[in-house]
Amino acid sequence: MTIVLRNIIICCCLCIPVFSLAQIAGAKIYTLSPDENSTLNIKTLYQIKQGYILAGTTNGLYRFDGINFTRFDQLFNVPDTVTAILEIPGKDVLIGFSNGSIGRLVNYNAIELIPLTNQSREAEKRNDTKSDQAIPYLEEGYPKAAITKILEDENNVVWFATAGDGLWYYKNNIFYRIDDLDGLSDNYVYDISLLPPNRVLASTDNGIDICSYVGASKVIKTFTSKDGIHDNIVRCLYSDDNANIWLGMQDAGIQYYNIEAPAATDSLKQTPWIYGQVNSLFYNSSHVFAATEEKGLIVFNISENNNITLQYHDDRIAKISCMLLDKEGNVWAAGNNQLMRTAGTALEPVYTFQSDESDDLHTLLYVKNGDLWFNKKQKLIRLAKSNGILQEKEYNIKSINRHSDITSLYEDENGNIWIGTMGSGLIILDPITGKHRVVKEDSLLINGSILSLSGKNGMIWIASLEGAVSCEAIGNETGIYQKIKYKNYAYDKSLGSKYVYDILTDSKNRVWFATDGKGISMLENNEFINYDKLAGIENEVVYKIAEDNMGQIWFSTNSKGIIKYDGKTFRGYGLEQGLTDVNITSLAASGSYLLAAHRSGIDLVNIHNGNISYLDSEQGLGNINTDPNTFTVDRLGNIFFANGFTIYKYKPRFLQQQMPSVVIDKIQLFLKDTLINNGQLFAADENNLSFYYTGLFYAEPGKIQYQYKLEGYMTEWKTTKDRIQNFPILPPGVYTFKVRVSLNQNFTNTPEASFSFTIEEPFWKQLWFILLAIALLAATLFFIIKQRESAIEKYNRLEREKIQSQLETLRNQINPHFLFNSFNTLISEIENNPDKAVKYVEHLSDFYRNIVVHKEKDLISLEEEINILTDYIFIQQKRYENALQFEMNISVPDQRAYYVVPLALQLLFENAIKHNVVSVDEPLHIQLFINDEKQLVVRNNIKEKFQPEKGSSMGLQNIQKRYQLICSKAVIVENDEYFFTVKIPLITK
Repeated sequence: MTIVLRNIIICCCLCIPVFSLAQIAGAKIYTLSPDENSTLNIKTLYQIKQGYILAGTTNGLYRFDGINFTRFDQLFNVPDTVTAILEIPGKDVLIGFSNGSIGRLVNYNAIELIPLTNQSREAEKRNDTKSDQAIPYLEEGYPKAAITKILEDENNVVWFATAGDGLWYYKNNIFYRIDDLDGLSDNYVYDISLLPPNRVLASTDNGIDICSYVGASKVIKTFTSKDGIHDNIVRCLYSDDNANIWLGMQDAGIQYYNIEAPAATDSLKQTPWIYGQVNSLFYNSSHVFAATEEKGLIVFNISENNNITLQYHDDRIAKISCMLLDKEGNVWAAGNNQLMRTAGTALEPVYTFQSDESDDLHTLLYVKNGDLWFNKKQKLIRLAKSNGILQEKEYNIKSINRHSDITSLYEDENGNIWIGTMGSGLIILDPITGKHRVVKEDSLLINGSILSLSGKNGMIWIASLEGAVSCEAIGNETGIYQKIKYKNYAYDKSLGSKYVYDILTDSKNRVWFATDGKGISMLENNEFINYDKLAGIENEVVYKIAEDNMGQIWFSTNSKGIIKYDGKTFRGYGLEQGLTDVNITSLAASGSYLLAAHRSGIDLVNIHNGNISYLDSEQGLGNINTDPNTFTVDRLGNIFFANGFTIYKYKPRFLQQQMPSVVIDKIQLFLKDTLINNGQLFAADENNLSFYYTGLFYAEPGKIQYQYKLEGYMTEWKTTKDRIQNFPILPPGVYTFKVRVSLNQNFTNTPEASFSFTIEEPFWKQLWFILLAIALLAATLFFIIKQRESAIEKYNRLEREKIQSQLETLRNQINPHFLFNSFNTLISEIENNPDKAVKYVEHLSDFYRNIVVHKEKDLISLEEEINILTDYIFIQQKRYENALQFEMNISVPDQRAYYVVPLALQLLFENAIKHNVVSVDEPLHIQLFINDEKQLVVRNNIKEKFQPEKGSSMGLQNIQKRYQLICSKAVIVENDEYFFTVKIPLITK
């Protein structure tokens, strides 16, 4: 009975936040209408570099711009169901299909099947998989089941997960397969994710696998329920940078798992799981987004111990198949034929409170321990977490009469809460004991009307209807009964006005005062400076003050928007600059953005460039509480505010795109689609051009506006909401079409796209044509002469180097030492083993004959060069026997495929013998191989002779010069004191 009761309580606790926050803030649903007599399901989502969101469906591929869906054309019997998408930067957008086919986008307009899949199937029917030289060799066939995911690793290897045919990877134009025969836990692969270094994590019907390749070998490591996974059927996964992964499972929900230390993985405290199978998930900003089969999109908060707490969810699309995080930070979820956009972690509902009216809340305060404080008229509420759930604690402050309201809150350095009221003065509260006291030491505060509280460095400032007061604690007491020194500025005429809305102490310890009708005043070194209309402030009623992270001061006015002071000048922001409303009553600064609140929403001002974006009804915000003290910022820069009865947390997207982008989709010539490149040159009669363009900003697609102009044809920008412009009968000239996009009428510093082209005059009418023809003829003759001279010079230099090489080779081979040693070896063989002597003579003869045959050539095959070297090595090994060791690892096809300069290897081997000790105790080991950079490598160990032989070093220098002349590639020489290495470029004809 106890266990049953406990499970019921847990289930109820999980469901409480769901009922209180049933839908995600600002979620908007778009419907993709199927064709007649057909059904349509979205299978996958992807955002390409242009900014468009691609939706793979059972009815082909669609492009979404925030408003409309556009279906891509399908070429040559492309399958209907798209199941996976990947954009490879600078290359293709790959498309995976339900039958295992692989396609690509053509100029972002149509889909075609890649020949490696389509033609390979035809080749298979002909039993000839190598019939088309353009088709990569398919080592193990090709995928024959639905492609569920496509990824590219750091080595540009493309991975394909399939639903029943294992895992595939495409490397060096070869398809490889990893399946259960290789050790894969199951051939049904739901999802894959990249792990460093160059590993792929795969989720299957039987756990998860880490897959990699070492050369031609496949490496698989499997984790199942035996290793702590809650459910062997893992349908999706997400990996972070620390080898930690999040698993979405068939029945057991989501799990945090450390693949490097499975035994140390903490189990998530989320029991029982009541949301159905998890089809997609990702981790973002301490949250896990889970797409479920039965309960829609669910968002969990992640604690430092990796436990999850349900934050909020949206079940308007009950069955979600896939998700996407776009460049703006929006989270997209798709199910059936519907697509839902949410603000992701940028805008998060924190708590929904109960009160008579949403306007009962007048102040909101985030304190150091992470609690939120707010009021409900005269009631003070502390919002703190208990067992992972936010709970209210009400403080009964009898000193506040029923006709008063709490208007402002402030936490001092000792953790005491200062409470400003409208009509009941100032109160200091001890949040631990609940005790409070009413401040009566200053006459201005007794039953006073306080508008705001602020402070810094132990100094607390009070703004009220009767003026300003500063408070400074004296003595050692830190509680609510601490002694305080007050200073009243009510009658200081330098302040400008007794009616003070707000006070701010900035980063330079200057104190700013927002006044009613006298602009803004600044106190520095006990002297006031007043800024009013004479200083450039058009409206002198100032409501709120904020400072950004650049030290700029911002303040709002009651009818002229907001004003920025950068220390020298004042700059106003109004409707023309993009504000939605000029009556701004509350400000908050965080990171690169300033939030300006008004009744219809929040305007986000970029402090660096002045561009403005919005939080409004598109994000589900339509009843912003704009009381001056209802915005508060935590230590991480998150901004808390109230909308209706809900308290939200907003995290400015410092890394995400905060303004629209613009794309020129296509250009038509005479209203027909034509492949046109930037800088296109058109004939005189090709003068009817149409430009199609799109602005992309998914958070506010309805606000997008355009300005365009055709430089060379028009001088002024024209504003429009149209997405096509046609220019018929353009005269000859040089043109640049430019289009820029904005969310408002302010197009300063906004994104811009351009396309340049030229329309020629008829060439027979142009003087330049004749002059160009003459100049071209002269240039051609000059070029031919120069090329001829250069070729002759190069030939002469090559001949000189060839002769030098021949001379060096002959000098070495008629060297008395070499001949003497060779003849001594021959005599010894004749005496001891006549048969071997004959073989020795044959090799010696072949060696000298090959030198004579090949010395005149510029290049010989690597096979011929190795034949010369083989004779030379045979001769030398007869002399040195086991003291000289030679190792070669070059295949015959490679020997025949590449070319080298003649006698280069023999010279290098001779140098190695000449300059190193060759003995049985310290043998000389010479290696010959081809490295990954397609270089021929000669490497020997170093054991220099005590008395080095004299040499001119001409042989090595000659090799370097000849390669520079023949192929302009360098011969690399390396000496690390252990090995002497020479890397020779391999040449193909």
